[in-house]
Amino acid sequence: MPITSSDLAAARSRLGLSEKEFASELGMPVDWYVDFEAGRAKLPRKEAEWVAYRLACADRDEALAKSGIPSCAWVEQWRREEPPASAKRQVHNEYFQRIANHSQTCPTCQARSQFVKEHFPDMPKPPMSGAMRIIGALTTWVQARPEWSRPAFAGALILAAMTMIRVPFIILRGIREPSLLLVALGAVVAAALAGAGGGLIYSFVGRPARRVPVVGPYLAGVVAVTGYMACILGIMALAGQKVLEGGKVEGVVIFGLVTVLFGLILGHTWFRPREVVRQR
Repeated sequence: MPITSSDLAAARSRLGLSEKEFASELGMPVDWYVDFEAGRAKLPRKEAEWVAYRLACADRDEALAKSGIPSCAWVEQWRREEPPASAKRQVHNEYFQRIANHSQTCPTCQARSQFVKEHFPDMPKPPMSGAMRIIGALTTWVQARPEWSRPAFAGALILAAMTMIRVPFIILRGIREPSLLLVALGAVVAAALAGAGGGLIYSFVGRPARRVPVVGPYLAGVVAVTGYMACILGIMALAGQKVLEGGKVEGVVIFGLVTVLFGLILGHTWFRPREVVRQR
């Protein structure tokens, strides 16, 4: 929905921000913002969606404050500990995993979440780019599947997407050689099947292995990498391609070393339990 200049000025006043502060939040120079609020230019759709989202959040927060449901002291402390934007992705992942774990057991957070669901069922989602919207929609769809099947769907989508990176080049060649288009489609389907197979192996073997004391995360990592690699090689073999070059024994040894090495790295970085931060 388009936002007029008067709507933009009212939104800024509602949020209690100066022109400079609102311009910074929208990611634009202040003189650009002044032109938008004065009606000399039309606010782009992405920024208009962000303004609508911020107003919806302000209405939600105001209603929560009046609801009588107390704020969560743990969440307030968590917000103050937000890592800098320059921190590694793993640090950010752990930061958000903490709030996800906390929300599952905190009565206060659950009461606030239920209040929002009942009174603000149509809360807009944060605006994202087209690519991020697609990724977000796929992630939401995968999360809605049964837990045991999620690694299979995720693996299928990831390997298919990685394979599709080469598809445009094949399509260009396929203008002269139409048979290559079928090859490209077959490669994407094969990659998806390999990803699904590797995901199922992790679900039924790797995930239970994580419960083994001390070495469980590393076993799970090795199983995950082995499962995906084995399925990829199996699909390649069915397609008539040579696998495990260098002889059977040498090929198996190389395959084993590679999968164990990357499996241990995966287990250490993804599956190893993190230290629980003490609540303050």
